[in-house]
Amino acid sequence: MAIPGNLSAELARASAERNKALADQAYMEQMAFTSSEYLTYRAQEIEKEKLDMVKDKDNVSIVMGFGSPDVQNFRRMN
Repeated sequence: MAIPGNLSAELARASAERNKALADQAYMEQMAFTSSEYLTYRAQEIEKEKLDMVKDKDNVSIVMGFGSPDVQNFRRMN
């Protein structure tokens, strides 16, 4: 019996999420991070990914910060 496409996609996503969680746990243990340290590390990595996505684009606004209430306006200086 074949699995319907949408269920198959959901199962694949669930498997990918489990694998990501296992990889994250292994990395956290390898680096001897506490849960809090790992979450701070991941938050910083996500901020870096945001910058990498927009660094070569013109006229882009981006909200940055992990838990910071301040909003800053940064403009590219050429």
